[in-house]
Amino acid sequence: MRVKPNAERLMVVDLGPYVRAGVFARGPGGYRILAAGAAPSTLDAPHFDLTPAFEGALADVAARAGSFAFPGPPHDGPLVDRAPGISAVTGDEAVRRPTAFLLGNLVQRDLDELTNAIAQAGFEQIGAATTSVRAFRDRVDGPAAVEVIVSRMPDTIVLALTGDDTGESLEYAVDLLTGGLAGHESGYLPRVVVLYAGVPAPDVGDRLRAALPTTVFQVYGGSPTEPMDMGTPLAALQDSARAVQRAESSDRVVPPALSRAPQVPREAALGAAARWLSAGQELDVAVISFDYGDVTAAMPQDESSVVTRLSSERAHGRPFHLGLHTPVDRVARWTADEPRPEALQVFVLERTAQPTALPGSPSELQLAHAIWTAAAREALGESGGSRGRPLQVDLAVITGDITRTLARPVQAALVLINSLEAAGVTQLALDASNALAMSGSLIHTGLAASVESSLVRLGACAALRGDASLGNAAVAVEVHPAGASVIEREVTAGSMDVIQWDADVEADVRIWPAPEFDAGLGYGRPVHLRAPIVAGSVGLVVDARGRPLVWPDAPDARQAWVAQWHRALNAYPAGRPPRHVS
Repeated sequence: MRVKPNAERLMVVDLGPYVRAGVFARGPGGYRILAAGAAPSTLDAPHFDLTPAFEGALADVAARAGSFAFPGPPHDGPLVDRAPGISAVTGDEAVRRPTAFLLGNLVQRDLDELTNAIAQAGFEQIGAATTSVRAFRDRVDGPAAVEVIVSRMPDTIVLALTGDDTGESLEYAVDLLTGGLAGHESGYLPRVVVLYAGVPAPDVGDRLRAALPTTVFQVYGGSPTEPMDMGTPLAALQDSARAVQRAESSDRVVPPALSRAPQVPREAALGAAARWLSAGQELDVAVISFDYGDVTAAMPQDESSVVTRLSSERAHGRPFHLGLHTPVDRVARWTADEPRPEALQVFVLERTAQPTALPGSPSELQLAHAIWTAAAREALGESGGSRGRPLQVDLAVITGDITRTLARPVQAALVLINSLEAAGVTQLALDASNALAMSGSLIHTGLAASVESSLVRLGACAALRGDASLGNAAVAVEVHPAGASVIEREVTAGSMDVIQWDADVEADVRIWPAPEFDAGLGYGRPVHLRAPIVAGSVGLVVDARGRPLVWPDAPDARQAWVAQWHRALNAYPAGRPPRHVS
């Protein structure tokens, strides 16, 4: 499935809990999403073979678009043979780099160079315990370093020692690694690359090799006056990275068409898509991808994108559900029912075991969205309150695994509003087919793509900056849809409301905030939007809760507040009343 230049059809594959295949068609503004299909991943146990999931995703595409997606011959052949060429593969499972932890006693100059060499070899460095003083044993807390290594489980430990004329530092490091890692109850068995400025004693090297997969290399230089020669370390690290990748792929089968395609990290793909939206429409854009194991936010600045991420990845095996890293008190803010720590733990463990399972009740749905909201705010640095000034965003887009759980479009709007806590007027959009990262992957590889082709307009949010007592009048809003009567609404402080009109009809909007509130032009100053607002599938959400949000101290008051928001927006269905058995 090699991609031909100027192909009429091409495909991007997104790997995660689901394997998702997106077919793009060439158009005047670039490639546009035509159809997307998905199937639960089979990369982990018990299959360890991505082929069934890939074929299932193609079958889902065919069921949705048929010959429009796969027009080429052979018309009666296998879908794998009929499918367009794969231009890119995105998703963290596709591009996970081997990880490394650095131990050593290098001067700062050589430490910087070796850190660069580790990255150049293809590793992600996830920790270090180093000193610039030769006395490695006295300056590095060895037992603490081993605890960190066991908790993070790097694929490779890089041990770099210079100026060890007596061999004491090397012997101490070997004692640490053999005593702390060999035979560990977790079964963790990392590779060790020893970079040693000298000739190690044979028995020390043999002892380390007997306990852990180890390669020892002699390096030159490394003194305060003579830089370390990085030729040998780089070659050794590249060999180790290849060995890790071979070991990981030996027990997993990946279709050749996927393994040969260009790999694009999700952060890079989302950043490229956000920049395209920002540049094309001259807007301040925020794209947030809410996924099973992480939340990624991309906001363009100048020629690049600021990408922040909260992740629950682990070096070996399927990542934990994101709820593992969201404290229960932060999650509880966003639910109308106080979740108990035990209930949150059970939910997280169930979703870790079954990442493709969907919420089974309104309360589970609220809990899932609350976890994503708390995680997004953590990734963004708690928008609003702790950042001094609320964000101001022209366009906010929601994408990711969360799209499978959005039973009502207003839920997408509410998660975006609560996650960003932006002030002023923000347009809201949903990436309904979860194709934004795939479109961004095409842009990242140099192809033109119409990112907006997968977006669905949700409407807009008018959020007020300021703080006022609950119940006081906060804002009056006037919406004049084209060809229809004027809609007037007054919203009290601390509450939310939504104004709806025909989905595709533009409307003129005027906002009159109370003196305690700022709608974008200053406290108490009215706002007449220069451009009309399109209602989309939600309408205009009026958020009079203030910025930054101030929460009631009493849990009951907070829950009542959240419940009022949900009722005002009709965001979630009411839970079933308890059954009474006589």
